[in-house]
Amino acid sequence: MGSDRTAEIREAETGVNELPLKQYDVAISSDDRFLATSSNDHSAKIRNAETGKEFLALWGHEKVVSRAAFFHDERRVITGSYDGTAKIRDAGTGEELVALKAQAGIVVSVVFSMDGRGVLTVGHDHTVNFWDAVDWSLIKEEYPEHQRQCYEEWLKANVSYHE
Repeated sequence: MGSDRTAEIREAETGVNELPLKQYDVAISSDDRFLATSSNDHSAKIRNAETGKEFLALWGHEKVVSRAAFFHDERRVITGSYDGTAKIRDAGTGEELVALKAQAGIVVSVVFSMDGRGVLTVGHDHTVNFWDAVDWSLIKEEYPEHQRQCYEEWLKANVSYHE
């Protein structure tokens, strides 16, 4: 990640930047086979982790895609955007499964819970939304004073957040 908060994938031997667009986030699948990149062209891409070659383009956001994350079984991917939405898609076909109006402004972070039952979205204004990953209902919305990273780490570490 560069000082401008963008990521690059470079060819190991030559150092050539393999991704000409700004990549705002790079997530790796739990089996280390795929990357999900988000960028300023309003898309996310699923890529081969070894070669960086694009496998699938995920279009549909109206603004910059700020984050991407794989579901733990690699069958789904979630993207967050400056357009205030989070989209859950089939990681193999790109089919949009669910679109969440996640935040009033920019979605700066998205993550699935370890148990697969929940999703967390975080807004630029630090609002944190907890979503049920079965029926996609909003379970809880918080306006924390803490940094959003605390919530991301909490959700990743917890088996369940349902009350």
